[in-house]
Amino acid sequence: MLEVRWAVVRIKVLSYAMKLSRREFLQGSAMTGAMFLAELAIPAPIRAQLEKLLGTQEVIRETLDDMLTRLQGDVYDKNEEEVWAHIQKGDFSGSMNIRLASTKNELRTINLAPLYADANVSSVAIAHTHTAAFYRSEKILPETTIQHIEKQKKSEVPLIVSATDIIAALVQKITLKAKRPDRIVKEFLLEPAGMWTYDVDPNHPRIQQLLVLQDQRESPAAMEEEMRFMSSLGKELDQWQKKFCEGEGATSDDIQKFIRWGKDRWGISFTFKKFL
Repeated sequence: MLEVRWAVVRIKVLSYAMKLSRREFLQGSAMTGAMFLAELAIPAPIRAQLEKLLGTQEVIRETLDDMLTRLQGDVYDKNEEEVWAHIQKGDFSGSMNIRLASTKNELRTINLAPLYADANVSSVAIAHTHTAAFYRSEKILPETTIQHIEKQKKSEVPLIVSATDIIAALVQKITLKAKRPDRIVKEFLLEPAGMWTYDVDPNHPRIQQLLVLQDQRESPAAMEEEMRFMSSLGKELDQWQKKFCEGEGATSDDIQKFIRWGKDRWGISFTFKKFL
């Protein structure tokens, strides 16, 4: 399966150059999907399927920092969520847009598991955005506050990860561990207040409770446990999001409390870097 659905209810499978404008920079770095895949050692049948999927996707030769800087701008310049993957293999460094389609309840992305077959890929990073437009679509802030944030392009109200973001990160980690236990996938979220990294500890008791039934993933018991996990984590994340929307937004102390909560209660490690 070369497509991953990050469903709200159920998860299946489980440097801009200073002298160049943004358009000129991207034009000079753009690649075709076939050019991107030519850098990777992938079985021919899988390559053919990926080339078809990547035919309409944006692919850019750039560093990880380039990709993150670009997505930081997209947080305010675009309305819809972006999902990009960055691949490093020797001297080759490039990113591809892996978002296929999205609705209010589902995000479909390209499955990166086949790329892990290339033993010379040294790192994989996945970054997605929560755009400033979310404040309005989710009705979590007053319109006057949203307009001020959009004008200043600066926010004190983080748009934190969702339960589906966490499940997707866990699936990626488990998939990669099975193929390449020596490598990690870095997960990034860029949102109006700053940039997050997050990782899930498969050995945390709450995660173990979810994983113990994964060998019977389609069984009623496994599906019920996943639903319970998603519901419980989702409700607690919603409570934190509401707290961050109160008053003047999230303080440094609030952020640190959230980080401790994630690690202690759910085995989720967060870091946060505020945008200046």
